[in-house]
Amino acid sequence: MIKKITPTLLLSLLFLQFLTACVSESNNPTTTNTSTTAMTPLPSDISEDERAEELPEPELTPVPVPIPEPESVPDKVSLLPDEIYYYEGDEHMDAIGDTGESASFKKDPNLPYGFYIFDTMEEYVLVDGTEWGMDNQRRLFSLFDEDKVPFTFNYTNASLTQYEEYAGTDKTELGSYYDFFRFNDRGHKLVIRLHYFEEEKETTLPMFLDIVSSMRFVADPREFQPGVEIDFPEGIDEDEEAVIQLVKKNVESIASKNVAAFKSTLTPAAYDYLGFVIDTERQYRFTKLVTIEPYDETTGRKNLNIQFEYLEDGIVKQSSYTFTSLKNKDGKWEIANID
Repeated sequence: MIKKITPTLLLSLLFLQFLTACVSESNNPTTTNTSTTAMTPLPSDISEDERAEELPEPELTPVPVPIPEPESVPDKVSLLPDEIYYYEGDEHMDAIGDTGESASFKKDPNLPYGFYIFDTMEEYVLVDGTEWGMDNQRRLFSLFDEDKVPFTFNYTNASLTQYEEYAGTDKTELGSYYDFFRFNDRGHKLVIRLHYFEEEKETTLPMFLDIVSSMRFVADPREFQPGVEIDFPEGIDEDEEAVIQLVKKNVESIASKNVAAFKSTLTPAAYDYLGFVIDTERQYRFTKLVTIEPYDETTGRKNLNIQFEYLEDGIVKQSSYTFTSLKNKDGKWEIANID
């Protein structure tokens, strides 16, 4: 028999169906949320480019780059640190330089210079000059005017770079060295050339450097003219000017052998012990005012140092005198000593 569904029964059935659907949906974890709200993506869902855009760039701290200290360049030294001395007539020396062997003085025939050449070396007289060496010219020491010797460099000898005068080296494929040194002295431009081979370098080079250091200027006595070549300056005050003029008169009297003028510049008793300066066969040429020393208030002295050449026994030599001046009781400057 078919029962009739009333409106009240229909509503009850619909409500029961709704409850059943809700319970079913809440118990099903795989139910998809159909909401249109966008989901926040997980990190694994972000591409590398997107991740790089979103991440803040790290702040970079600059790291200082250490700057290496420049290598110190050793100071150069001179083979003739003071100057080329005058030859003073000593023909033989028992030992020279670090080598410590005996040597005799030899003058170059074409130039006013000479050297102390080791007695174990030979002299080779050539058409255009003289050389000294060993082993039949295998090892040679030579002096030239700079404009008379052609030279080019293809090598730097590390053993010689410390010397101011070293110019360079020409080294051949056979191990032959030609070392060149330049010197400027008294208007002369000079070149010294050393020649030796690789296998002789350790023994020959020190010997040749000792010879270079023994170089002497040989003035021609026939060209010597006594006199005064100094251009004396003005003094910084009245006292210094008086002393300069006093010493100037004194050296002029020495050069001209004027005894009266010489005495007039001295203290009354000074000629007794300074007469040797002028009473001699020695001839003087005063060449340079070296120093004007400050006034010494403790001693009352004022010193001037003057360099000169002198001709004696046929040889021109070089030396210097210090002229010491004092004021007398009248306040006048006089020369008290020459040393």
